[in-house]
Amino acid sequence: MAAFQRVLIISLSPSFPGLPIKPHGAFIGRRITACCDWFPHRPVEISLPEKASISFVVESELAGGYERRMVRTSGCAVVEHEAWLLHGKLHRLDEPAVIKRDRETGAVIAQEWWTHGVQHRDGAPAGIAYDPLTGVIVYEEWIMKGIRHREGAPAVLQYHPATRIVVHEQWYEHGLFHRLGGPDSTYRDGITGAVLHASWFRHGRAAAPPRDQRRLELERFAGLRRPPGLIPS
Repeated sequence: MAAFQRVLIISLSPSFPGLPIKPHGAFIGRRITACCDWFPHRPVEISLPEKASISFVVESELAGGYERRMVRTSGCAVVEHEAWLLHGKLHRLDEPAVIKRDRETGAVIAQEWWTHGVQHRDGAPAGIAYDPLTGVIVYEEWIMKGIRHREGAPAVLQYHPATRIVVHEQWYEHGLFHRLGGPDSTYRDGITGAVLHASWFRHGRAAAPPRDQRRLELERFAGLRRPPGLIPS
């Protein structure tokens, strides 16, 4: 493993004067999104205290035939954003090519699997997010060859961190909304698990829900509490 090579130190301030790493977007709470050529797949998120300047460091090293690029806040040992590349493209076999950590605790909060510059993973989610406090999984995304795809199960799952109820699920096949025998997108209450909204798609096109489901939705919006029954002819 080669020694760390400090590549650049960049100071960020709310005014964002001409930076090699240019800000992309605006303040979101206490975080700012910065775009860097070294992380071409998506913007890099760096913590930035409100109304204050901050510096962060981009570093690089060679490890196991890969190039490992890291971004951390100056003066902080935690690497907030880590990317593994091969020939300039995100790539890592059997392990995540992108790792994001909480600045305060160092806990892993997100992982992504990439192969030769394309997000991909066989038989498991290619994107995972974790609750920064408990470490439990709160988001999973199945991606194959750069598109959402999973047969027979949801390709996107979002969990309530405390109850573990699936609060949102989406079904995809070959990058298109698709599910037979049920809704392709479902939102649930994180405490009770009650369905709040559902939509039906077939091969990427909107489809009409079953008649009994349409009646249930009408009753819900009307504030009725009648038990489900047969649809009158």
